[in-house]
Amino acid sequence: MDNRNSRAGSVVREVDDDWGAIFERLVLGARRGELDLSLRLDAAWFPAARSPAEMALTLLRDRAGDGPYGTDDVDRYLVWLEQGATQRATRYGDLLYPAKVSASWSTPELELTAGDFPAQLGRGVVLSLRKEDALASDTTLRGARGAARLRAGGLSIRGTVLGGTTNPLRLDPATGRFLGTTGAVQDGIATVTELGMPRAVRGPFDRAAVPTYAPDTIAAAELAGGARALELGVRGSLLARSLVARSGREVALSPGAARSAARIGTGSVSLSAPDLWGAGSANLEVAGQTLEQGRGVDAGALPRGGHGAFATIVTLAGPLTLTTELRHTRRLFPLLANVDLSRAPEASALQWSSAPTTEAFWVDTEFENFATCVSGGRARADVALARGRSVFAWVGRHETWAESVANERCRTDPSNGNSVWDLATGFELGFAGGRGRGTFTVGTRSDQAGRPLATADGSGTTRVFYQEAYVRHDLHVPLGGAVALELSGWDRHRVQTLGGPGAPWVELLHTVGVNVGERWTVAATADGTTDPRVPPTYFGLSGTFRRGAALAATLTAGQRRGGQRCVSGVCRMEPPFEGVRADLSLRY
Repeated sequence: MDNRNSRAGSVVREVDDDWGAIFERLVLGARRGELDLSLRLDAAWFPAARSPAEMALTLLRDRAGDGPYGTDDVDRYLVWLEQGATQRATRYGDLLYPAKVSASWSTPELELTAGDFPAQLGRGVVLSLRKEDALASDTTLRGARGAARLRAGGLSIRGTVLGGTTNPLRLDPATGRFLGTTGAVQDGIATVTELGMPRAVRGPFDRAAVPTYAPDTIAAAELAGGARALELGVRGSLLARSLVARSGREVALSPGAARSAARIGTGSVSLSAPDLWGAGSANLEVAGQTLEQGRGVDAGALPRGGHGAFATIVTLAGPLTLTTELRHTRRLFPLLANVDLSRAPEASALQWSSAPTTEAFWVDTEFENFATCVSGGRARADVALARGRSVFAWVGRHETWAESVANERCRTDPSNGNSVWDLATGFELGFAGGRGRGTFTVGTRSDQAGRPLATADGSGTTRVFYQEAYVRHDLHVPLGGAVALELSGWDRHRVQTLGGPGAPWVELLHTVGVNVGERWTVAATADGTTDPRVPPTYFGLSGTFRRGAALAATLTAGQRRGGQRCVSGVCRMEPPFEGVRADLSLRY
């Protein structure tokens, strides 16, 4: 396997080639009456992975051939050997651990859970721990939760109290990277919740095992209630970091305002009207946040408390549906995980909260800390023309002060700002008696900096931070009987002044698939780009067989371009891939 991303002298680019793995997830469950028990065991075996010596020798031969080698070559080999050993200490380690375990007792009025459970308070700005299949993420809190519901006439009240330590998936199947802890970052309840979980491995050049992850302790509560016409909610969370002692200070594993804070308190109040007299709905949530530094660290090192407001208004008028989404944040940070980014950069987007976004769910062009200091929103109009047929258009407008500059204190000077317009239109179509459907979208995005930016070639300056024009389509076409054709595509023309390739480039991603009933699916993917930093073409084939809920088998072969993938404002960097993957799911 060669992911075609090698770079001269880069051990990081060498370590992801020529490896194989077997991943296993065993889920056991039992239910009796109101009691539900569940255990998930995750295992990984890496029968083939390159050793640090192999990687260092490959880099040496690429540079100097088969010798003879001089003193400089030997010095470089030793540096590469140490870098390779550091990489292998956090990648391709055989694992077996209890990924998720829970016991719950529930009735219509009361629910009690011990172990792992997801958590979503309000719209997610206070706390959001959930499964995101598209991002290979499944985060829970390991501890205890109690929830109660009460109804009295037309009123309903529900309350939730929870506490525990964060428990993300500890292994990234795409890179073989695992998150390991040590006793230095296991204190309090974590000494219990981390039993049996992956531990950091000491590399041959390390004085001691270095943790790549430290679990955060979270306590939270929510109370919400009201009538059908109006509901009020209040909620809050307190996050406490596991810190390590360095040079007389208590610090987190990585720097940054939200990542290094010893404690983060976040609260919100919400007001929602699910039914505006049959004319739509409205939701408003106002949030506040405080950050506290660890002992021995200058109290002024962190920005002062932040706040934010989020609103969604849906208006119905005959065939027209108007959806307006608004947001305003000032120093309102996501609850980023306590991860050592120097050793586990793939976990940079791991977080325990997710503020509402006003973008389309697939938008991946909110760069850096865009959402922590922004004002703006999006208005979308949908017009129903006939049954199963509609047209839509939207206009997005944002001002952000934390995208093109590092601005954790959210200083709203014009020179820090970026002005963003996002426009799109399209249609949704139903046909073949409702068995067929299609969506077509064409749009553009313009992101202008508030100050001149140097062009990549040094020939001058520009205000263009980012620009894009795109076309998206998804089509399901019945071909007769149980056979259907699936077509999807995303074509983009992109310009990015900072962090881009230095010139406009094009990306074309298309998938063609055939479904045969509910059992067989065959698909082919073609991906191309003119970005000179990566290979120009990627091709892949996949086939899936299902037999009800009892069996699902998928075989995928080919290539995948690396890059940022986003779902509703939550993003992760996916590495490039070239090889074969087989997935088998059995249920009894």
